Amino acid sequence: MLFNWDAIFKKSTVQKLGVCLAVLVCLILTLPQSGFSIDVLKTLRFEDRWPDASVGNLDYNAGRNELYFASGNFLAVLGPDLSQISRIRVDAARGITGIAADPEDGRPYVYAACGPQGIAVINVSTGQVVATLADADGSDTEEDPVHASAVSYNRDTRRLYVADVYYGLRCFDMATPSALDATSQIWRYAQHSSYDDSISGGHINVVYKTVGARKLAFVLDQYYGLRIFDVDTDTAPDNPLASFDMRSRFYWGQYSEVVDVAVAGSSRHAFVSDLTYGVTILDFSGALSDSTPEISNVGQIETPGTASGLELSDDNNTLFAADGNSGMLTTDVSDPEAALNDSDTNSLDFPAGLVQSQAYSATGAYAVFAGSGNIYLASGADGLARLDAGYTRTGSYDPPSDTTSLYADAGYAYILDNDGAAEGLRIVNLAGEETGHAELTGFVSTPGSASAVAVHDAFAYVADGGQGVAEIDISDKASPIRDFTPLNSAGDARDIKIWSGDGSATAYIADSSLGLVIADIADTGQLNEIERYNVTCSAVDIYESTVNGEIRRYAVITAGSNLTVVNVTDPAAPFEAGTYGSLTDARDVAVTSLYGSRYAVVADGSAGIRLIDISDPGSISQTAIFDTEGTAVAVSLYEAYIHAALGTRGVAVIGISDTEPVSLTPIDTDADDTVNPYYTTPGNASDLFISKRGNKRYTYVADDYGGFLSLVHDDVLSSGINEQPFTESPDDTNKIECFISSLF
Repeated sequence: MLFNWDAIFKKSTVQKLGVCLAVLVCLILTLPQSGFSIDVLKTLRFEDRWPDASVGNLDYNAGRNELYFASGNFLAVLGPDLSQISRIRVDAARGITGIAADPEDGRPYVYAACGPQGIAVINVSTGQVVATLADADGSDTEEDPVHASAVSYNRDTRRLYVADVYYGLRCFDMATPSALDATSQIWRYAQHSSYDDSISGGHINVVYKTVGARKLAFVLDQYYGLRIFDVDTDTAPDNPLASFDMRSRFYWGQYSEVVDVAVAGSSRHAFVSDLTYGVTILDFSGALSDSTPEISNVGQIETPGTASGLELSDDNNTLFAADGNSGMLTTDVSDPEAALNDSDTNSLDFPAGLVQSQAYSATGAYAVFAGSGNIYLASGADGLARLDAGYTRTGSYDPPSDTTSLYADAGYAYILDNDGAAEGLRIVNLAGEETGHAELTGFVSTPGSASAVAVHDAFAYVADGGQGVAEIDISDKASPIRDFTPLNSAGDARDIKIWSGDGSATAYIADSSLGLVIADIADTGQLNEIERYNVTCSAVDIYESTVNGEIRRYAVITAGSNLTVVNVTDPAAPFEAGTYGSLTDARDVAVTSLYGSRYAVVADGSAGIRLIDISDPGSISQTAIFDTEGTAVAVSLYEAYIHAALGTRGVAVIGISDTEPVSLTPIDTDADDTVNPYYTTPGNASDLFISKRGNKRYTYVADDYGGFLSLVHDDVLSSGINEQPFTESPDDTNKIECFISSLF
């Protein structure tokens, strides 16, 4: 969830008090401590992903018998059995954040909220985007951009309601969808901040509902909660009919992070999901009163994880909730106010009929839709699943988000996708990651099975399985082009690393058929093979070492049970320098130099993480091993920390201690999970890359169900905070360590 902190806390008393508190904490921490050490690498926090996960990305058109599913910047048109009819690309660099289908006959349109790209009108019959709008009135004021977070459609008046995260609620005339332009906007309600006179927005979701004779828009505001507007008008409403402030009652200023709303108009109840507090049941009948309009809290449904998407059954008796931790939950809401306790304590009692019950388990569930006798659930683990009335999966659809490998460089992430027709290289712009925005910039398909990528100058090099190495010109990030003939297309390229210096660059390719392939990179970007070394390969890393004043270069190669160190100082005459044959199922390797020794860190499949001392290639030995309780498939190193991709177990951070003997110790990266010290990703974490930019350190993850994930380390708030290695030393009395992990 994104917040406009500047607008909320600008020159506020809360901020001043927070800073004073932080200073007090720092003063306390500077006092002498006995046997005390602050672990400077604590937690990972989700920053962004591609494709975006949105609660409003499912809709159904009964007349056409089609289901619409938005994932990333694609709209999938599916049959009720989830067979793909078509897939339509939309200009939504941060992903489609909400859709609404036009149910009228002869109007095959889907309206899409595209974040900063505004609104798109999609003709699903022709597979074309027929209209877009990113500027609402054509002038140059700050209120022009349409930053659409969600859309809802009224078929009777043919009006589209758009929740704009920065500029309020918008209403558009959609009588002629293909003619959508700045003149189509009928009105805009501008939400003004309570803290200054600027427009702060905050509208992130909207649901249109006819309640009796009233036409109402239920709007979720990420700052304050639920707002209800009377939208039976050709002019912007002056104010909401009523609002319900959902900020935490325990700590003023802590936001509930509301996500979705479902409305039972017949019973006058709204259900609001919340990433922290579950589902809130609100009675809005008082909002329709002419005397003292109000919304009342009449119940709370506590969910085990992060409640996201909500959906009501046609009879309004069952509430379906997509929960990020537990999957789909069902709740009997035939009597929504059964939870209200009549005692004077104002506490809420939860009878059995109102307590959620888990119906279908799916990791990373974020959206749910009920239609045509089926329930459709979107999740990071399953993609889109169809469930029958008994909540048994009867079909599935996998969106184009199966990223398997990545590399980050100079503000861009290069991610590989092995999703059939969408297989290839995707380029993601990270320029906006400080505010949580990862934007897809370009895509180019590759003919083989892409498994690893490396970047040098204006080219990306993709290990493309049986098609060898694809050489891709990325000088224009929006239009990458495959150049030249793939190198060694007769082999099976699995991994690639590039070493550059002294005006030259060399590529080292781990090929399971051809062995280690060494190639020169020409000034034009083309690869020219120099030599091959016959050794079983699946992963490779490169390092240099000075021996008796001579600089030597080595390739460390892993495959299966073997680790081999190859001397490649002369790339035309490589030779074996040493080998180690006691691995289990080596998947990846990275080399580091710590505490006066050289180590190879190996992701060894089910055996976990191994630390192998290769200081003397002629006498290689294992130093330590860590059982990850999962399948270690990839590693990336940052100083004395190992970041490991563990498939369904997510991401582990492991410290290499400076004690003797050196050991591996896990860092608890999820303070809210007392059982699992790892950071759980939506699907299968398959690769990762560490990047330190400014005063933050990012962990980028390729997740073969969840897409591209950007994680930030919460505790890195000043440069140098992670410059010291992981330590288990008992005496830290002379250290002064002070940092602020969070103010609000």
